[in-house]
Amino acid sequence: GSAAASAPAWRRPPPGLWRRAAAGRPAWPGARGFAGLEAAPAVGPAGLPEAVALGVSDKPPAGPPPAAGGEWSRPPPEVASGGSGAASPPVHELNLRQAIDLVRRQSAAGEMHPEEAQPLVERCLALAGEGASCDELADLAEAFAAARLRLALRDLMPVVSVKLRDQPELAPLPSVVRLLTATGRGALFYIDLFEFCGDQLAALSPGDLATYVYEGGRHGLRCRHLLDAALRRAVELVPQMGLGDVMRTWQGFVRFSRDRREFYVAALPKVRPELGTLHVPHLLLAMRVARDLKGMDDFIDLHAACATELIVRMDSLSLAESAQCLALCNFYMRYRAQAQGLVRSVERKWSRTDDLAPLQVVEVVDALQAFASWGMKPTPLVDRLDDLLVERQVELKYSGNVSLWVVATQSMARMEHMTAKWPRVAMELARDPLFLEKISFYQQCDLVTALGRMRLFDEAVYDGVADLLVSDFGLFKEVQDLAPVLWAYATTNHFHKGLFDSAYDLIVTWLEAEQLNLSRRDVASSMIQAVWALAVAGYHTRYESFAAFLDYAVFTDIASLRVPHMRRLAQLADVVLSEAPQVASLCQFPDRLEAARGDQRVRRIVSSDPSGEPELMQGLRSTLQQLGWPHEAFLMPDDSAAFYIDISLAKHTGQKVGLLLAGRYEMLTVGLPGEAHPPRETGLFALARRLHASRGWRTAVVDLSSWAALPTLEQRRAYLEDAVARALKEPLPAQATDAGAAAVGA
Repeated sequence: GSAAASAPAWRRPPPGLWRRAAAGRPAWPGARGFAGLEAAPAVGPAGLPEAVALGVSDKPPAGPPPAAGGEWSRPPPEVASGGSGAASPPVHELNLRQAIDLVRRQSAAGEMHPEEAQPLVERCLALAGEGASCDELADLAEAFAAARLRLALRDLMPVVSVKLRDQPELAPLPSVVRLLTATGRGALFYIDLFEFCGDQLAALSPGDLATYVYEGGRHGLRCRHLLDAALRRAVELVPQMGLGDVMRTWQGFVRFSRDRREFYVAALPKVRPELGTLHVPHLLLAMRVARDLKGMDDFIDLHAACATELIVRMDSLSLAESAQCLALCNFYMRYRAQAQGLVRSVERKWSRTDDLAPLQVVEVVDALQAFASWGMKPTPLVDRLDDLLVERQVELKYSGNVSLWVVATQSMARMEHMTAKWPRVAMELARDPLFLEKISFYQQCDLVTALGRMRLFDEAVYDGVADLLVSDFGLFKEVQDLAPVLWAYATTNHFHKGLFDSAYDLIVTWLEAEQLNLSRRDVASSMIQAVWALAVAGYHTRYESFAAFLDYAVFTDIASLRVPHMRRLAQLADVVLSEAPQVASLCQFPDRLEAARGDQRVRRIVSSDPSGEPELMQGLRSTLQQLGWPHEAFLMPDDSAAFYIDISLAKHTGQKVGLLLAGRYEMLTVGLPGEAHPPRETGLFALARRLHASRGWRTAVVDLSSWAALPTLEQRRAYLEDAVARALKEPLPAQATDAGAAAVGA
């Protein structure tokens, strides 16, 4: 204390500055802020503070540490300024060039002290306003940007604007481009600089034009019209550009790459041979453009070449870079094998990585989407990513990208990862109507379809989505959009009256307008899916107009259908002919309707369908053998049935009694994990039981979870006897239409 008080003025520390902490360590400036100043501001998108008046160093002052009990002392001015020992002139005597050099030296040394920087900044700004040249203004702006003096840079720009407006002839283009770069580093936007360069595009050199486009791309929509005007000039200068200039221009145009494809076509011959020399960020940039322009063969080749190069460098990629690889490699039918190879390389890299916590939630969602798009199911890795999503559900919930949680749910559904935790969290989020309204109409469709594929059901969620869809039902423009939604509700055995009535009326409108082009395979298959869902809901027993729906469903030749649609068409024909034969008789193509369930190809498909739970089937048959119950597996009730009986006990009971196995795909999980709701049958499983009942078969359900809880033979005997007894008590429908009416009532 006394030593500091008697020291010369240049060695005396300001009050409260560089005092030693209680633990004997100095409190560095910038760690907790200074008296009268706020703590260090947040870093902006350009790596600079959002708002800061003065640059503050987090380094200790130069010179030796203090003695015990002493204080840090400031170095003399010549040390602080990086000089050779001669004292610098006082700040108020500096000319502009000296002031700029001092800002540069102190910035480079990390010694921009608050009590010195403010007068220096004020001196620089005062000299800049006294007729400084454009080159000097550019030098000063670059010095401010390097020192992270954002407010000082902002205060300098009015001087620049006056110079450009009043003396444009004294503003050389290279200096203005340098000012563009400096303001870009400071995350500042000044339209005067861009308009000045935009008015003189023909005079810009290749390097300056590349900088102009790069800085314009930094500001996105603000400069879109300016970059559109610069496109032709950029194409003209491509032959004169070096690889660095090409990549800067490439990056500046990337946000609207499809609209600037002329530049990328012209620049491709320069970039393609040099891929091996590009750094990883530039490789990813090239791959992004290749993805955006994937409709052109040359860019498909570029995508494959980038994927190959990234596979070679995979071990050196960071987690963020490998995550970006996945975001750029979602499945596309024209991609080469290298794209899938890159996805598999990232999957192997992440599987070997112990800590995936540095990944951002958007990167996790992109990864799941990429894996699902290629049909990959890396279960251990997906479980780890699933845990990350659940841990960060608050971040995902309040993300600016409101569709992330829906995309994550959809990806889990496409991978059929039935044990995933995130879809159940998503279902809890969807219970909130306000949160559900934030996503778009088509995202609501995607959400309910994904939940249906996961066999998850919550009445509040499904009713909430249905109400929102009905309120904007006119947005369904094609049957391809409507069919998956109806399928999801039919699969969950939940028939929302408003949704299904609106769908029926809309399809009638499409039929009357002859709007459906059945020559397109996707339209034909979607029509089969929609009509099947309406039949599961019982609409074939309500309206004779359903015969017109059947005409469209059976119009396409069976041989041209894929197996899932062929199987669904057989089920549709069986339920209509069994429960509503009078509607079937009104169909224009009754022979096709009958062939839909009797064709030999259809019979082979239906009879060869594997059991959904082979282990349960094996255990059940083994138990029946131990009990001595005669039985028959995979019994087809007749030659036109769309479903078989898993195990027939007709020989044991003397009546038409069968066992149906219910596993993950036949039973719905109702509500959230913490809620005690019994499982319920899916719509497809209920349809199978209806059709068996229409043929006089009583069925008992053996579900996987109940069977797994029975360890002893006696317990299993009691379980089976009780199931058979309950099945024998169930009344059969008096006529086929009763089953359909019951479904409608349900």
